[in-house]
Amino acid sequence: MKLKVALALAFFINLANAQEKHLFKIVENDKIGYINSKGKVVIEPKYHNGYDFSDGVAAVRENGLYGFIDTSGNYILQPKYDAATHFYNGHSYVFIDGEPQIINKKGENDIHPAFSGLKFISRTKEIVITKSKKQGVIDLESYKLIADTIYSDINDFNNGVAVCKTLENIYTVIDTLGKVIVKAGKYKTIHKFSDGIAVVDDDKGNVGAINTKGELLFLKNIAPAYIDDYSDFYNDQSGFNNSYATVTIPEENHNYRHCYIDTRGNLHLKDSLLSGVSRFSNYRAFIEKDNKHILIDDNFKAIDILKYDFVINDSFHNGYAVVGIFDNYGLANYGIIDTTGRFVVKPKYENIDDIGIIDNYIFPYEDNGYDDYWSDRYGIVNLQGKMILQPVMQWFDRNGFNNGLLRALVNDRLTYIDEEGNIVWQEKKYSSKELLPYNIDYMNRGYFKAYSKNIKSNGWAESDNLPQKIGNQKFKKNTIQIVINTSETIPFQEKYKGYAVYLANTTHKEIEFNAQDSMLYIIIQAKDSKGNWKDIEYIPSSWCGNSYHKVTLESNEYWKFTMPKYEGSISTKIRAKLYINRGKDEKIIYSNEIEGSVNPGQFFNKLQYVPSNMMDPYNY
Repeated sequence: MKLKVALALAFFINLANAQEKHLFKIVENDKIGYINSKGKVVIEPKYHNGYDFSDGVAAVRENGLYGFIDTSGNYILQPKYDAATHFYNGHSYVFIDGEPQIINKKGENDIHPAFSGLKFISRTKEIVITKSKKQGVIDLESYKLIADTIYSDINDFNNGVAVCKTLENIYTVIDTLGKVIVKAGKYKTIHKFSDGIAVVDDDKGNVGAINTKGELLFLKNIAPAYIDDYSDFYNDQSGFNNSYATVTIPEENHNYRHCYIDTRGNLHLKDSLLSGVSRFSNYRAFIEKDNKHILIDDNFKAIDILKYDFVINDSFHNGYAVVGIFDNYGLANYGIIDTTGRFVVKPKYENIDDIGIIDNYIFPYEDNGYDDYWSDRYGIVNLQGKMILQPVMQWFDRNGFNNGLLRALVNDRLTYIDEEGNIVWQEKKYSSKELLPYNIDYMNRGYFKAYSKNIKSNGWAESDNLPQKIGNQKFKKNTIQIVINTSETIPFQEKYKGYAVYLANTTHKEIEFNAQDSMLYIIIQAKDSKGNWKDIEYIPSSWCGNSYHKVTLESNEYWKFTMPKYEGSISTKIRAKLYINRGKDEKIIYSNEIEGSVNPGQFFNKLQYVPSNMMDPYNY
């Protein structure tokens, strides 16, 4: 009996230890490993790539293919996947021979192969996506569809319901059992639920609100006013919060008046000449009058006589907000207030990151006066006003601390910082003069940038790669030629092995090339296992018309570029592909073929791209 109790106790202790074992991804000499929360290396850096742990496992790539390891570094699924993602609720999205599959931790494809994507609702329910992009909801216990794949989009579930679009792009609402809560077509538009309420409108110009039962709270014509919705169908903020939404009333001379609307359709502060109002959070909001922000409660009464010049994110987070006031010299100083308007951290920071408060911390930074984003240095301050880390971070994870550690970049090195401000681990500086192999598992983004004296049309053209006169270089005569030179290994991005690439014009006339922010339309291709040439790089598209222009290469001139010396598990042929013109008069030139190697994921896997700011014009 005692033995059974001891074994049972040991099992639960081991289970608790396993649940508490959080590992963090590190990089050393371009290899991935994992540390614990104390900074101790638990799994040595030996993988070419790897993901963070989720559901107790991590996807890693040791050679060309991905497998899954546990927190002890043992494979639970052997490497056989071209690409892989995290495990969530017992399932992962992987690729075999370029085809997507959804697998469980046994490696079984237990969800019908017709589904090529998924989004989790809960541990037992997922939104599934067919190869034709139709969406439905599946029960993971019975593996049966509880909402058929008849939707073009199912939004995130909020308070047990989700706004959907049918295949005809008609709005409807379903619950997690697949039951239709709001009949398709009842409203022209249904915005995302927030605080259990969604803004709706109809074909007659009326706007209103519904609750999660689909019950209409109000529907009225408040023209010319409209309910603000700082989002579209896809993002996080809908109109209502703390039972109020903000309203904008257009007036003459392109002016606007701002007020609030409640869940019965009544307008509040509509007669006030306010230049702005913020959404409610923690039952507090800020109204703006005469360029000053005033804190109010949910009865629209001013909380404090103090007025603020700035409010970060216009909102409270767990009872606190970051505000700023001008000092006697006209400089902004930021501090933290509570819901009474009292400063819990006095205004003394000149710059605060726009993310505001995360995990009860703010992130003041030193603006070094350069346009370069990486020149700023961020620190960490807690809600007691104690600076736990001086401004040394070039970047930090905007999701905040994860299981006690913050991922950051300090001195160009990956760094983990604990909640006391201690650096528990930092990437070692790469000191070797030996160049590293360029071993990746995704399609590379274009990088062939060039400039010329003669820039045709408008564009944000900027590069120091100017044409050079052809001297002793041996190029074919009277042609446009692109050549990969493998006779010498040179640095690519300073620390990787690379080859020189030449684009030469030996004709007797000037040649124009289409460019995008100085990037020529050159991509690298490789032969796949079937012998077909496929792109392993791509040119990202830009929404900004100013990105597009032309550069010129005069007769007897060349540009020199550097491409990576790709290394992977598949031996193959590699070449460069040049588009001289894009569109109707498209002309393509290929380089010489060289021997090389790549990984399977390079033929199809485009990494998700997140624009760095509003001026970043690239879509992916």
